[in-house]
Amino acid sequence: MALRLRTNDAGISGELQQTQELQQLSAKLADVLAGKSRPADAAEAIRLAHFGHKFQRYHVGAAKLFQNAFALKPALAEDLKAEHRYRAACAALLAANGYGKGASALTQQERADWRKQALTWLQADLQKWREQSASNQAGDVLGLLHRLADWQSNPELVGVRDAKELAKLSPEEQQNWQKLWSERQSIIKQAMQRFHALAEHKRALTGEKPEQFHKLKLRAGAVYVLDLMSGEFDAYLKLYDPDGRILAEDDDGGGDLNARLVFTLPRDGVYRALATSYQRQGIGAYTLMLREFYPKKK
Repeated sequence: MALRLRTNDAGISGELQQTQELQQLSAKLADVLAGKSRPADAAEAIRLAHFGHKFQRYHVGAAKLFQNAFALKPALAEDLKAEHRYRAACAALLAANGYGKGASALTQQERADWRKQALTWLQADLQKWREQSASNQAGDVLGLLHRLADWQSNPELVGVRDAKELAKLSPEEQQNWQKLWSERQSIIKQAMQRFHALAEHKRALTGEKPEQFHKLKLRAGAVYVLDLMSGEFDAYLKLYDPDGRILAEDDDGGGDLNARLVFTLPRDGVYRALATSYQRQGIGAYTLMLREFYPKKK
């Protein structure tokens, strides 16, 4: 008995469409890198660059496509949320280290040129992050801390971050990259000073107690950040007002499987935070952390 694919099924149709789009991107990328075609515009160049970098290991080609896209539309490079310039730097550094298709053919000077381009891109991003560190929106400052943390853990940057790898570069390059990492740390320190730790609770969820309440004495007008973090379950966080009404809830707002609430309250009082897991199915240790965010005075 033959199986018939029901293409009217929403999930299957979506997967088929995604597969077709990836095949089209792959074919278009191959033509562009072979010089048989050109991206239609900056937006397509960006899509091809990300695709080549992430899925095809065409790091040299991706870096060139990023360059072209930024030249056609400079605003694309300034979009920190989209991470175009950051990913461009990652592609350039992988190419400089000889990774990916075509990278082994690069001369030493070409590799140095790509490292220089990556440095320029990352310096530009750091300048934007420093500006954002002065924002009076807690979400903006939390966002930059999350993004800059990735710089430290991203293996694509190890060639210009690790001391042993840096030692392979010229003294001038070493100095320039060390300055970049120092600047990154300065921005992180500046951003972290905007938050004041108020409370931290370390507990655990069990089969008998799949959720736990924590009382929080809070005041009106303040900007609070409440994080529920666990490496053992998918965190789920709820906040209740003094009358027992739910004010907010979150699943993965803290990144990975952690939960986060950023909020301002209309009145003073004792509020309750409920620490639990998604669908109350997880167990394990967790940390509940409360911080206050300090806006800059105008």
